[in-house]
Amino acid sequence: MGSLIARTKLADGKVIARDAIGYTDSMDFSRCAGDAAVLYTGSLGTATITQQCSFDNINWYDPIAAAGTALGAVCTATAASTVYISFTPVLAPFVRFKVDETNVAILTYSLTLIFREET
Repeated sequence: MGSLIARTKLADGKVIARDAIGYTDSMDFSRCAGDAAVLYTGSLGTATITQQCSFDNINWYDPIAAAGTALGAVCTATAASTVYISFTPVLAPFVRFKVDETNVAILTYSLTLIFREET
């Protein structure tokens, strides 16, 4: 067995309103072998990006630690930026990303998940 770098575009030119929340498409995260990054491109608005987890690809959760502290933070991206962020993925059968526009402007964004996949 070996591994390869895989990528999946989960959002392509999605638009969310000022001070609103958007969500990327989801994917079967059982393919991920532990390493992950996102390539985020946004215009105008500022976004806080967090991972969400699901067991059934229907009900979504913001992951927390046993002490109740938030997990799943990826990054905060400022207006008109492209960032490549390595992050610690939260173990889950399905994943998507919550994009929270932080009251700056209408946001158009794209997000690609890059991850190590076992072959």
